[in-house]
Amino acid sequence: MGPTKEFTLIVAATNRMGVGKGGGLPWTGLRKEMAYFARVTKRASPGKTNAVVMGRKTWESIPPKFRPLASRANYMISRTQSNASDVELGPDAHATTSLTDALQQLESRTQSEDTNSDNEKEVDRVFIIGGGQIYKAALELKQAKRILLTRILQDFDCDTYFSG
Repeated sequence: MGPTKEFTLIVAATNRMGVGKGGGLPWTGLRKEMAYFARVTKRASPGKTNAVVMGRKTWESIPPKFRPLASRANYMISRTQSNASDVELGPDAHATTSLTDALQQLESRTQSEDTNSDNEKEVDRVFIIGGGQIYKAALELKQAKRILLTRILQDFDCDTYFSG
């Protein structure tokens, strides 16, 4: 039996549903959007933590000083085991080779009685944060229950799109 934990896709996209360019975001300086993303993905039930699941390119697009994303369990997906093993992750960051594998790992997390670290906390909510291939795979699963979409009203040149 596969994973059953529901998840939310959190997406910022242009009117043409562009979400990426050259392995990163096509825009810069959207402070309110970044604050919204942080607030939503960090807010968990007491004693629990949320998880963010992303592809390798999304992981690499995050400035190293912000990796892993603080106060959240981070799951980075790379199709090949060697790539997943080669990426330096840090505390409460995990490498997997598929979205299904990441979701199965998330389901197995339980509250530990002898520690309060985020690494041991039970996962409350799961957010899929990109990129395009991970969004596509997530939308094919029945556990995808909601999409939080922020529309970026200015047009940007994009090479990666959200196809929902």
